[in-house]
Amino acid sequence: MSESSQFPQKTAKLLHKIFQQKQGKLSKQLKATKIHKRTRGTAIVDTPEGVLLVSTNGDRFSLPGGGAEKQEKGEAAAIRELKEETGLKAISVQYLFSHIGKIRKRSSGLFRNHHEVFLIQAKGKAQPREEIKAITFCQFSEIPIKDRINISGSAGDIITKYWALKQSDKLDRPSKN
Repeated sequence: MSESSQFPQKTAKLLHKIFQQKQGKLSKQLKATKIHKRTRGTAIVDTPEGVLLVSTNGDRFSLPGGGAEKQEKGEAAAIRELKEETGLKAISVQYLFSHIGKIRKRSSGLFRNHHEVFLIQAKGKAQPREEIKAITFCQFSEIPIKDRINISGSAGDIITKYWALKQSDKLDRPSKN
């Protein structure tokens, strides 16, 4: 084979190799920008004092709850996290709605919380436990809540949606024993 006929083959192989390398880098970039869905069970505990809020740093508050473990439903995650974070034991649970949070960045990449929100009646006295450093309550009169309490965006949106639902009288009323 003459040198001139080998040139196109060598060039094609080189270009193919470069293309594969670029494609591999592109694949890694695409994986790095994938937004992971995180199912989060979120609890609304509405008491005479107001809606229960928790904080891991004593400054910024959110609703009790957390990520569902493998094979765990949002309801189970909300009940488990409420107990872990506050010591409260759920006695009744009512699904309210879902809420999709904003995209957030962590060391493991990008993710978005998909909240399954539950109205939970609980017994016990709420106390900060495990990673929780502070507990507070917010009243309906504090709308817009973000003006009065340093609260996460999703928690503020969920509480506002809950209060609108509560005012509309579309919530099931718990039975009195």
